[in-house]
Amino acid sequence: MWPTDQQHLDALVDRLTRAGDQIVETSRTRLDGLRNRLQAVDPEQPLRRGYVHLTRDGTPIDSVEALQDEDRVRLHFRDGHRDAKVLPEDT
Repeated sequence: MWPTDQQHLDALVDRLTRAGDQIVETSRTRLDGLRNRLQAVDPEQPLRRGYVHLTRDGTPIDSVEALQDEDRVRLHFRDGHRDAKVLPEDT
């Protein structure tokens, strides 16, 4: 028995609808994954957890070796920044 043209058309519409739904769901899942990856590398994220980003003249400082006594530095917090001066090390 051959399906009617209307039945064939209905079946095609159903297939297209399911395929479209699957594409949307796959895209949504991929977007969520990309959003999570982006948040993981967000330089502001550690600041929200209480860490401070330290710079001198706009350059990030990642080691005590990079600092000299009396250097002027900037402490970046989640809600702003403060300038500071490096004090001599206690000996």
